[in-house]
Amino acid sequence: MAFPTDEEIRQFAYQLWEEDGSPEGLSDEYWYMAEKQLADEARRTETPPAFADDEGGEDTGATPPVRSAGPEAVRDKPGTWDKVDQNVDESFPSSDPPASNKFK
Repeated sequence: MAFPTDEEIRQFAYQLWEEDGSPEGLSDEYWYMAEKQLADEARRTETPPAFADDEGGEDTGATPPVRSAGPEAVRDKPGTWDKVDQNVDESFPSSDPPASNKFK
């Protein structure tokens, strides 16, 4: 993720400060405000790393982007792909791991 440089933060903080009427004694507040807004923007525009290069990952704002399940949709192609890999991939990002029953 490409976070903003100090120069970008400085320029944006100055712009915000001017837009607010140039109040005195608030330089730190404007710096932190600019830093947060620029970092938030960088996060929103970044394609999630789990997506394959040819898969969109566009953020519509409604729900987080989700890549398709399966070996063809992952960025780093696996050497092998079995039933366990498929079940794990389909269940992610579930809070519970896929069920496995040794006694079946």
